[in-house]
Amino acid sequence: IVRLLVLVFHQPEAQTVMLVLGILGVVTGELAAWRARDFNRMLAYSSIGQLGIMFIAFAIPGQ
Repeated sequence: IVRLLVLVFHQPEAQTVMLVLGILGVVTGELAAWRARDFNRMLAYSSIGQLGIMFIAFAIPGQ
């Protein structure tokens, strides 16, 4: 994923899209994990939220 980000998502518009997708992933994943009754589903939804956090981290421009 990181190699793809360097090649494809170097444009500011793509970084904005990645940031929005990351925020949506965090909100959706964590809300679904909060409502899940089964531990396996909770773990799966929480993993989706964690992936959203990774997208946010890669979308924020660094030094």
